[in-house]
Amino acid sequence: MVSPSNLRHNIAFLLPTELLYAIKSFISESDFRTNVCFYRADPRFAALYGREEDVRRYWEKLCVEHGIGCTTDEDPDANVDFWRDVAFECIDRDGWCTHPQCGAKRLSANKQELERTDREGCASSNQVFRSLGFRREPDDNRRALDDILLDFGKVEDEETPDKYLREHRIAYRSRATFPPIKTLTICIGDIEYHSQNVHGLTVGDVIIPLTNGYLQPR
Repeated sequence: MVSPSNLRHNIAFLLPTELLYAIKSFISESDFRTNVCFYRADPRFAALYGREEDVRRYWEKLCVEHGIGCTTDEDPDANVDFWRDVAFECIDRDGWCTHPQCGAKRLSANKQELERTDREGCASSNQVFRSLGFRREPDDNRRALDDILLDFGKVEDEETPDKYLREHRIAYRSRATFPPIKTLTICIGDIEYHSQNVHGLTVGDVIIPLTNGYLQPR
């Protein structure tokens, strides 16, 4: 008798490869969430995505098309599985996040904005910035990213960890602008906040200098 824990893998093993390809053909190549889930369901499913280099290009293309980038402290060329791991992280942490600026809604919005900028030759900033705010009473003992919130647009009595931007990986990794830019300077009064990422700025890249400056005494 096949145990329940092994049933999924045994079924995948029994199905012919041609049938697995047929199943995969019903999944759009641009369906971020479903492709991550299908790829991880079984090693035979993962093998359908091609050789190592094909897999690397596929996950990079999927992330880029959905406006998901690497942060300034990451090197995507250092690890062949970098983009695959980024895709996994986004879906593991936020694939079903219900925040209007995160989850599947943010992936779709990023993709649409990138397509619009290519089509119309225009530029825009990410709408994630409209939902950001600082904690009212910053604590010098907390890390900077613990003081930036991804709000639902209403005040709640109790703050929970998943309200912080760093906990929303899709929002955090989303491109700061469409199309992506590599450098940005924000001037507030006589203070300048500089952000730089040779691979294209993310929301997190822009927020870190702001939060660091916000927590420093003036």
